[in-house]
Amino acid sequence: MVAERHLSVNQGLARLLLINTGNANAGTGAMGITAAEKCCDAVADLASSELLRGATVFNRCDR
Repeated sequence: MVAERHLSVNQGLARLLLINTGNANAGTGAMGITAAEKCCDAVADLASSELLRGATVFNRCDR
């Protein structure tokens, strides 16, 4: 749902891909959608900096 909405706003194009593994059913319900949106915001914030490290992305999205 979140990915579909983001892709529809951006004409089907994506600059970044956030992969969430090892958390079966972690993105369900209203809380899951809120968490997914927060992760998207965190990745977008990190992408605007010069240095983007995988560990930073994962640590930031775990919040």
